[in-house]
Amino acid sequence: MPVQVPTIDDEIAYILEKWIQNSAQLITGTIGQNVVWNLAQFIKQNPENYQKATVVASSSNYTTNNNQCIVIFTNNASGTLNWVDNRWNKYYFVNATNNIRAFSNGKFYWDINGVAKITIPARTSLYIAKGDDDYWYEVTASGSGGTSTGSSLRYVVGETDGPVEGQSTWQHDSLRGLGGIDDRYLFTMDNVPMMSYGTAKNFDFNSTDGIIDITPNVWVGGSGLDLPLMQTAN
Repeated sequence: MPVQVPTIDDEIAYILEKWIQNSAQLITGTIGQNVVWNLAQFIKQNPENYQKATVVASSSNYTTNNNQCIVIFTNNASGTLNWVDNRWNKYYFVNATNNIRAFSNGKFYWDINGVAKITIPARTSLYIAKGDDDYWYEVTASGSGGTSTGSSLRYVVGETDGPVEGQSTWQHDSLRGLGGIDDRYLFTMDNVPMMSYGTAKNFDFNSTDGIIDITPNVWVGGSGLDLPLMQTAN
């Protein structure tokens, strides 16, 4: 088995120390094998998913390692997420659960609006990359459980997964843990902003259970309820 070096920089150092001594006729078959074999290993590592995606089924707190690039959380995991720098300077995180996944160890990323985010909402895929300023930035994000309009999800009254026409309350797991840093959460109903808290209160929102209550009003068939994909937890 050839001697394996841990990083490409170590491979370069090995070449400079051993391979460059050719003029002194110090190269052996073992040295040549080590150099070529390690180069082959690094080439194999180039694809982002060469080690396959990591599937995390537990609800415990989780920290990545520098060989991971794609991490998928399943089974309603509700623990925290901490990530370390990896060889690609990018991560794909998939929160395939009904709960938010909060970041730990001071981790955050900047979204496309320049807002620091500290969670991944339920049923959301997130792609972040490290900038040359050493901050992490959102490259793209997507959610499910409704129709994606790019920056928001739309639920239509009377359609699958949407509020039921004629009723006053609606519960959906994608609403759990959503909120703003000032304890207000902005929804849009038929393109008209509605604030769940404050003086302009139009309805009650239970972030813990994911319930919207518009009593004494009722949901009107065909109306569209929009909510941003990326929101921090209360």
